[in-house]
Amino acid sequence: MSRDQGRRPRRRVVATAVAVAAVAAVASGAAAMTAGRSAAQGGTAAAPALPTAPIERRDLVVTETFTGELAYAGLRTFTTGRAGTVTTAAPVGTVVTVGTALYSIDLEPTLLLLGAIPAFRALDVDVSDGPDVRQLEQALADLGYGADLTVDDHFSSVTAAAVTRWETDLGRAYPDGVVELGDLVFSAGDVRVSEVVAAVGARVPQGGGVLAATSTGTLVTLDLEVDRADDVETGTVVDLTLPGGAASTGTITSIGTQPEVAPNDPTATATVPVEITLDDPAAAGGFDSGSVDVALERSREDRVLAVPVTALLALTEGGYALEVSDGAGATHLIGVKIGTIADGYVAVTGTGVAAGVFVVVPS
Repeated sequence: MSRDQGRRPRRRVVATAVAVAAVAAVASGAAAMTAGRSAAQGGTAAAPALPTAPIERRDLVVTETFTGELAYAGLRTFTTGRAGTVTTAAPVGTVVTVGTALYSIDLEPTLLLLGAIPAFRALDVDVSDGPDVRQLEQALADLGYGADLTVDDHFSSVTAAAVTRWETDLGRAYPDGVVELGDLVFSAGDVRVSEVVAAVGARVPQGGGVLAATSTGTLVTLDLEVDRADDVETGTVVDLTLPGGAASTGTITSIGTQPEVAPNDPTATATVPVEITLDDPAAAGGFDSGSVDVALERSREDRVLAVPVTALLALTEGGYALEVSDGAGATHLIGVKIGTIADGYVAVTGTGVAAGVFVVVPS
């Protein structure tokens, strides 16, 4: 995973104090406005209808926005099980599918197969039983070479025959039913080549790197400050703004446990890496990299009574009020206490505050 380690993430905070200041600005002159309405209602002319909104129950969520990066997941380097000269290598950007060659050494291809256990020994009829044998047999069956094959931990003569058929179809020089180190590598699925470590013509030792590759799916990586990382957990769904402006969601799938600090910078803030999987990979469109806005929940109130922020009136004696519509153009004020402010709404409590009550909202 590629990260700009130690970088302090840029962030925007929806701050209650700022929102309250805005409320005060909107509500300045509230007493004069209310008095003007009373005078109009007392005259002979009919008062114009007042714009209103109902008090309603809703979830109020305060979020903090960080900047992450869109990238391919699962970077790893594929090493060769035998020394030799690289004669072919999949180019950068190529998607290598399970069952096809990543590269070849001395003209012998190294195939990508599905499995979690790395190839660590040659496999033939003389090898001891083991889960790596089962993995090979399952891979052979998946490729269509398992008609007579029993998938188990034992490398039998039937297994050797399936391997021989497979090697023949691959065009190996000497198909013999033996899987040598270097004949194949295992992966969780198809891979996308991100770097050619050893170019065609290079001489590589056994265990030397040939290609670096990732999975074919993108994810979002984020370096999150340690104290903020304590507030999130795997499985949490977060809102994303992807490159190009598309809105989507993702799920936190990994949170690092080892804090990291930029080298040679003792003042840098310690961070931990966070990985977020896109809930809809297609939402990224044609982008495979770029900045992503990640909205993390900071606080919330569920199912609270709330009104638009602009409905609040700042009282000269302090505190806030709502102008409640009595119907037929008449109104009266009720004092309220305010809570969380988010998404243009504010939580309110007080005598007379109830769902469905209509309050005046300045147009």
